[in-house]
Amino acid sequence: MFGVASALASRIILIAGLYEVAAALLLGSVAVALCHLQALRPNRLSLLVAVTAAAGWLAVHETTDAWAFRQEQIRWLQSQPIQLAQDMAVAQVDSAELLVDLGLRAETGDSGLVGAWLAQNKAGIVVQRTLGVQRVLPLGWAALAAAIGVRVAIVALLVWRALLRLAVEPRCPRCQRYLRRTQIARVSEAELAPLITAWQSGEYLQPGQSRPAVAVVYRDECARGHLSRPGLAAVRLRRFGFALQVPGPVAQLAPVLADPSSSTVN
Repeated sequence: MFGVASALASRIILIAGLYEVAAALLLGSVAVALCHLQALRPNRLSLLVAVTAAAGWLAVHETTDAWAFRQEQIRWLQSQPIQLAQDMAVAQVDSAELLVDLGLRAETGDSGLVGAWLAQNKAGIVVQRTLGVQRVLPLGWAALAAAIGVRVAIVALLVWRALLRLAVEPRCPRCQRYLRRTQIARVSEAELAPLITAWQSGEYLQPGQSRPAVAVVYRDECARGHLSRPGLAAVRLRRFGFALQVPGPVAQLAPVLADPSSSTVN
């Protein structure tokens, strides 16, 4: 569905890479949401899933784009009834659709959507389009094929990274569903070090807010109530400039399961 929407939007405005990034964000979000819904942990097939999703989006996008291009040609002919009648008489066809297909076949050797796609791309790679005015990078078919491969790779890589990140997210040891993560504090460098030490010794220490913040502390809870004590995790923030510390998870305290005999939640 997004492939149709992105193709129709690209007929109005297009910037190279814009819809690829949008597709990656949407497909990645959908893939992560489905994994959460089904309590699935991404595995070695994640890359195949990402490539399939990216290729599927691009196929729908390009097919819809070719259809829209062909429809534009038909509407343009229909807007000039006198010229259209003359051309149909010469070509011995009885509709604007057949006349467009004859033109596509004469230009590319194919008609229909295939001919429309070939006609659109034979001049090169479209890098920008605004209200029908477009800029084309004049390259051959080999370069066009490479560009298509790059577009699929960009989308697939971003979707795959989203799935890889999900694969390391904490899950409930009992129901295997992903834990519900809530931000509880932002801590400074001075408070982060003793916090890590306390967690390493098994102490359940929850910090307060401090500034300037270099990390965020999250509480991880099971939505089904299978934990007697939620987990804690500290994630270092990304900082602008040449930071010496790498952003990402730095420490965590594992959750503790509730006693099954005393649990009232399934």
